[in-house]
Amino acid sequence: MPKPSYTFNKDLSYGMNNEDVKMLQCCLKFEGLFPVNTECTGSFYGLTLSAVKQFQAKYGIPQTGYVGQITRAKLNELF
Repeated sequence: MPKPSYTFNKDLSYGMNNEDVKMLQCCLKFEGLFPVNTECTGSFYGLTLSAVKQFQAKYGIPQTGYVGQITRAKLNELF
């Protein structure tokens, strides 16, 4: 899987459904935190919430499951 390249400009949270969430899922999949056999749908529900919390834990970010300023900054640094 090629490394995704994307700039996250908006906060993302549970229940959202958009292209930003789809790219978030692809980035989390690249990190090995989102199930490989699961499609990046753009729907922010349980699997995405869990993967975001794992991402936050991996990088020492408070595990809120909310993609706010700190989490976006780390995603933008990596992707």
